[in-house]
Amino acid sequence: MPPPLARTLGGEVTDVRPVPDHPVGSLATVVLTTSYDTEVIAVTGSTSVGVTDQLRRLLAEHGARWVVDAVAVRPGHPQLCAQLPDRRGIVSLAGNPYADLPAAHCRPCPASR
Repeated sequence: MPPPLARTLGGEVTDVRPVPDHPVGSLATVVLTTSYDTEVIAVTGSTSVGVTDQLRRLLAEHGARWVVDAVAVRPGHPQLCAQLPDRRGIVSLAGNPYADLPAAHCRPCPASR
């Protein structure tokens, strides 16, 4: 669901790769070596709470700056938005597509800026 949703919202999808969510394996390879022409890397799944949260650990180990660290919505609260030191953005959506659909259409409240 994320690629067509991104296109609907004006994004350009250049690559889709299913990978296991292990920070020292494929997930790390994709996040850390994706082309520098890429502005945003979107990840679905691999973000949760506790020891199963592989993406947050990976980003923390590589100096990412947190922009959004979870949202107050169920399902889908462990979503995140971060920026890598090389300025590429990381958006992580829940693995549940029913949580991702409303999240994609939400905008920040003007008071929160």
